[in-house]
Amino acid sequence: MNYLPRKKRKLKFDAIPSKNIPDVTMKAILPPPIFIKGVLDYIGLRNSIRDLIGTSSFSCQSSTAHLKIQTDNPENYRKLIRFPKNINAQYHTYQLHTEKSQKIVVKNLHPTTPVENIAAAIEEIGYSIKNVINVKHHQTKSPLPMFFVDLNPQESDNDIFSITALLHTKVRIEEPHKKREIPLWFNCQSYGYT
Repeated sequence: MNYLPRKKRKLKFDAIPSKNIPDVTMKAILPPPIFIKGVLDYIGLRNSIRDLIGTSSFSCQSSTAHLKIQTDNPENYRKLIRFPKNINAQYHTYQLHTEKSQKIVVKNLHPTTPVENIAAAIEEIGYSIKNVINVKHHQTKSPLPMFFVDLNPQESDNDIFSITALLHTKVRIEEPHKKREIPLWFNCQSYGYT
């Protein structure tokens, strides 16, 4: 048997006509589904949703525990999310991806720094703050020199990681670490998630 490596073929991209290259388009991000429990009259519910957002703008999937409704765009999702509230139905959904706040961790600030001052300092730079929380040690409950900050969604949120000083203190701004444990959200398990 011959164990010598094969000669590598060089591909010539100039020879490929540009007409044959398919147009690559981005897949649209669908809004999160809405789960409604205890539906007694599916046809009546479907007709109400159809009158609210249109005939071809949603789809339903049924299971033994709930009805899953998926809309085709965020505008229809916003219209439809008010519907279960108005009829006092038991429902569950998730936040739109475009409305989720970005979470960051500000490290090396003294734990006695008031959260209002941290929020004001970050807002002076040009970011909109939702919430600031001082991190506490999980066993002793003593405050640590770390703060969780929730930023309102913006276009330039990734520029915040280049900030090196805040309130005359050298800081590090990072993304929060992902948890490696198995999540135990029992309410979500009723929807088929772990």
